[in-house]
Amino acid sequence: MASKLLQFLAELKRRKVTRVAVAYALVGIGVIEGAQLIFEALELPHTAWQVLTILILLGFPVALVLAWAVDLTPDGFQRASAPVEEAGGPGPGGGTSLARWALAGVTAAVVGGGLFLLFSRPSADLGAEGRVPLAVLPFTNLSGGEEEEALTNGIHDDILTQLSKIHALRVTSRTSVMEYRGTEVNLRRIGEELGVDAILEGGVQKAGDRIRINAQLIDARTDEHLWGETYDRPYSVANVFAIQSDLAREITSALHAALLPEEEERIGALPTRDTVAYGLLQRGRELEEGSAVELETAIELFRQAIRVDSLFATAYAELAFAFYRKVAYHGAPLEWADSVLLMARRALALDPDLPLGHNVLGISHSVLGRPEAAKEAYLQAVRLNPSYASPLNNLGFDALNLGQCDQAYTWLTRAHEVSPRDPWPMLNLADAAMCMDMDEDAVRWLETVEEVDPSFFALPGYWVGLELKEGRWDDARRRATAWVQDEPDDLFARELSAVTAMFSGEVEAAATEFESLYRDVPEWGLGPITADIRTGLAWALLKMGEEDRARELLAETRQWLEDAPAGIDAEIGTPYGLAVVSALAGNRDDALSWLRDGFEKGGGGGHRDIAMDPRLENISDDPRFTALMERMKADVDSMRARVERGEVELGIG
Repeated sequence: MASKLLQFLAELKRRKVTRVAVAYALVGIGVIEGAQLIFEALELPHTAWQVLTILILLGFPVALVLAWAVDLTPDGFQRASAPVEEAGGPGPGGGTSLARWALAGVTAAVVGGGLFLLFSRPSADLGAEGRVPLAVLPFTNLSGGEEEEALTNGIHDDILTQLSKIHALRVTSRTSVMEYRGTEVNLRRIGEELGVDAILEGGVQKAGDRIRINAQLIDARTDEHLWGETYDRPYSVANVFAIQSDLAREITSALHAALLPEEEERIGALPTRDTVAYGLLQRGRELEEGSAVELETAIELFRQAIRVDSLFATAYAELAFAFYRKVAYHGAPLEWADSVLLMARRALALDPDLPLGHNVLGISHSVLGRPEAAKEAYLQAVRLNPSYASPLNNLGFDALNLGQCDQAYTWLTRAHEVSPRDPWPMLNLADAAMCMDMDEDAVRWLETVEEVDPSFFALPGYWVGLELKEGRWDDARRRATAWVQDEPDDLFARELSAVTAMFSGEVEAAATEFESLYRDVPEWGLGPITADIRTGLAWALLKMGEEDRARELLAETRQWLEDAPAGIDAEIGTPYGLAVVSALAGNRDDALSWLRDGFEKGGGGGHRDIAMDPRLENISDDPRFTALMERMKADVDSMRARVERGEVELGIG
């Protein structure tokens, strides 16, 4: 055994394998060290140096195998000679071939690395669907002062918007990046949390009549500096937008992403030349997501911007969106939807390529019950800005309200990709998953929201909804009761608490809670939920023997549903509400007819809710009801299968 080992070692020495190993190591280390200095001087991607290092390491065993098997001689490659009596003697694999082998191995590695650099892209260019994932962190106000803060935030928003118009980039939404304002979290962790490879950060300084904007692009996985620039110019709106356009072009180039001619034209467009109008717009944006009073101030600022520059399309679009916020968040009557539509159309008349204008146009159509027009407007917003989270989420939400759960899930997945820290797409994804009986998936989304924003106001309601669908009524009741205790003025919490009392069979508690809501909720304050409050109260009254008042309430609710304002959520909500009214009134045929109508309009996504709804107990034993539930379940199974196979057609064009 010992003799064989000695013989093997002698053969390694004879064939110069050990010398090749030492020479290769010395030359390889020299190349690696030299390459690092050269790559840094030329600002080549850090990944290129890593690839070269890996190739040299991989070449090491190859060089050893070749040194054992063949010799490199002045006459070319020759198979290594058989063992000789004196292993260290001269032969065709002498000192000259030793150096040649080491040099050949390292040269092969260097050539391989060069070919990799020539035919591949930087690491930050590896995104889903061929799009580079990029996050634009909030810029730092380097001047101080409230006006400068608004200017800085506005420039950050505009840069993010400009980059979002480029199809080759997948830009994370403003909602998801704002939580990192002033953060101490390192860029690698931010990149992991946002799912991006590259991060843009920068600052804005305004001093007198000059403005300075600095920006740097970082590889989030390696902390490598990919690009940086400082722009220092006289302050004017034209210069601000010129800087933003230049910056977008430079970043696209640094990431080796394609910039289409039409995108070049759009990012170079100048929304306004008026500094005052631009400043008013930025101040309004700062306030529109605040309280009702702040929203009214924002509306006035947008109006002032329009008075200063009547051709400022973005100001019209922001005014339209502010009008919508009055309806959605501050209880304004639905008549305001007409004003939303009017301002959106004015904005698009001035700038047909304004994504915000198309998005808010879609919102107005949604509110007014025009699903096809809403969808086309949202699609156009996404065509112009493929990283625009709001229309993606709106497409998903409207599809969900129309019972198109598979399309909803697909749209919302795209919304989540560009806005991974925004709770709404995740909550809507959970709802879409429940719609298709994908409860484990729903739990995953809800738990993700808990990780991102555990105190998000709407989260308890989605947990309650899941528990009701799974028949865990006591769990739902406990959670809803706790929610009301924490938020006693939240109408949605109170409504869900009353619903859980009804499902749990707590008739008196349900009557008390529904009665309180009936007094407090405006005529159309909660959309179709208003009908649920009235029919829930009617159910409790019937259980307690108060038939006269219950029937008066049902007649009132029927008339209210027939006269209810249009809206996409009414497409399914109204037929279902009328089915419930008919069932409680004892009209089986009408109830089943309305249920079929709702199914034909909205699919089978609500089959579990319908099957367990106590208000439909009068018809639940009807064979027609059972057959309808089976059809709805089959529809849900079909939608779920399309999602699992990735066969959902969105028709974005």
